[in-house]
Amino acid sequence: MCGSYGRSKRIVGIPVLVIEILSPSTASIDFVGKMNIYQRVGVEEYWIVDPALKAIYVYRHDGTRLAFNEEYGIRRTISPGRFSDLLIPVRELFDPHPT
Repeated sequence: MCGSYGRSKRIVGIPVLVIEILSPSTASIDFVGKMNIYQRVGVEEYWIVDPALKAIYVYRHDGTRLAFNEEYGIRRTISPGRFSDLLIPVRELFDPHPT
């Protein structure tokens, strides 16, 4: 969530970034059901992380819908649209302690 919230206040709002970890049992829910909900409420960016393929699928809101933006594999660096100075090597997400 972006914004200023007091410690005693309940946070109500729309997240700017949602990240889902895909599992075989929830794949259709993440790619269809949840995406439709996030699209409807105006989530800016939605990442679906596929541990089996070691890939991250990025969808960004284009003003009308969450549209596929790009796929990131382990040789890439990913950065959230709202936080462009945050650079995340995808390889480290899947293997944080390489040998």
